[in-house]
Amino acid sequence: MTRAAAACLAAGLLLLAVGLEAKPPLSTVDMPPTKAEQAELFLGYQYDADRIIGRSIPAAALYLGLSDRDEISVSAPYLSADGHTGFGDVRLGTKYMINGNDKRDSGISAAFEAKLANASQSAELGSGAVDYQGRLIAQQSWKKMKAYLNYAHTWVGLPTINGAPAARHNTNSISAATETDAPGNVKVLAEMVWTTSAIPDTPYSLSANTGLRYKVGDNLELHAVMGRSLREANTGGPRMLAYAGLKFAFASLPSDH
Repeated sequence: MTRAAAACLAAGLLLLAVGLEAKPPLSTVDMPPTKAEQAELFLGYQYDADRIIGRSIPAAALYLGLSDRDEISVSAPYLSADGHTGFGDVRLGTKYMINGNDKRDSGISAAFEAKLANASQSAELGSGAVDYQGRLIAQQSWKKMKAYLNYAHTWVGLPTINGAPAARHNTNSISAATETDAPGNVKVLAEMVWTTSAIPDTPYSLSANTGLRYKVGDNLELHAVMGRSLREANTGGPRMLAYAGLKFAFASLPSDH
């Protein structure tokens, strides 16, 4: 493999590794936005056995509720990639609840996110191009279980490698997840994700993830998820994916009292 081809492959894999992400801990997004005048901060550690970026610590993944129907978000992961460390591409997003019931636990939302190109491409911390993603989110809730269905389309930017734009495909993703109540403030998570590849002539991904949410208190949750490919020989990856983190909820505006 020539050096140029190797660089192209590395950049392509990196694009997948630092692509648009959903709110932790799953790839599937829940329907209700963060509540008005509330904020959610996510901190975590992610390991992906297949990709150039093996470790990812979201230094800032913050969601702010603007009203009972919409939220905005910003995240800037801190990455370890092939001997280099530093901040990855910043993501800016918004989500709007199109319709929902009074409990805000069943309905349909739409989300939009942009991944910027601020991180170093040469250090393999950024993709070198801006990506945009649109997502439709459906949720249905019962007494002890919630079910989620997402469809996402990503408009993938073309990074420049050796002075020429690299070939990329826009991608599609469908995911479904359930969240089931268990004893002791625990919720059991299960998820399946199908995603096409942005890199020409590379296979799609079909994976499954399972994990737990543990509610420590009114403002704090602990998260743990593990997953892997469902395809033969782990085609399309990942061979293994692991995430451990927390969510801290707090008021985004000071109290009047």
